[in-house]
Parts: sequence; C-alpha cells; structure tokens
Amino acid sequence: SSVAPRTAPASAAGGVFTYYLHTSPFRIYREDSFTLRGWAWPEDGRAVTAVRINVGGSTFVGRHGLEEPEVVARYGIQPANPRPGFEVTFKTSAGRHFLSLEAQLDGAEWRSILTTSIWCEPAAP
Repeated sequence: SSVAPRTAPASAAGGVFTYYLHTSPFRIYREDSFTLRGWAWPEDGRAVTAVRINVGGSTFVGRHGLEEPEVVARYGIQPANPRPGFEVTFKTSAGRHFLSLEAQLDGAEWRSILTTSIWCEPAAP
C-alpha cells in the first residue's frame, strides 16, 4: 500500500469583507512571531465563527468576537457580528512567505479576508 503525501492546507477562496487592521502585515518581520489585530465582517452579513492565518500552509487559529466599540459606533451593529474584533498570533521564519488572513463563515466555509506576501528578516543576535 502507498501513503499519499501530506499536503498543507490551501488558502481559502477570497471573500468580500469590510475590515481594518490595527497591526499591519505590510512590514519586515524581525521577531519569530507576530500578532495581527483588527476587525472584519463579511459584506453578505454571515457570521464570522473563527479566524486564522495561513502562512505557507501552516495555520494559526486566533481569537474572534472581541469588542470594537468604535466600529459599532461608526458603522452600527452588524447583527451576525456584534463584536467584530479579532487577533491572531502566528510564527514567522526567515524568508518570504505567503500570508492569508481567513474567516470561517457560519461554522462552515473559510474565506480569505486578505492575502499578501510577507518577508521575515530576523534581527541580528
């Protein structure tokens, strides 16, 4: 019998989200981990039930449902996402990587909020 090679999870298909990032992924990473914080909800009104970051096939699940009172004050309450905040800590290793910030909708499918390439250049010891 043969064993199929293990494949890394593919990035999720893109979705249409209103979002904002408090910490920017568009930077040179110096540390071995980074926490991306922000808020997001899908334009179609479905509930965000989980968030994760996929970096080169490695996934890092974050926290979601965090309070964002300024967002609610500005945009109003989103019925399926009354607390649209999230934070995800992910590991970085030296070099260039593909990063996808992803949300699970209604406990089922994953959709990408943002995709970008990142560069990690660790600080000299």
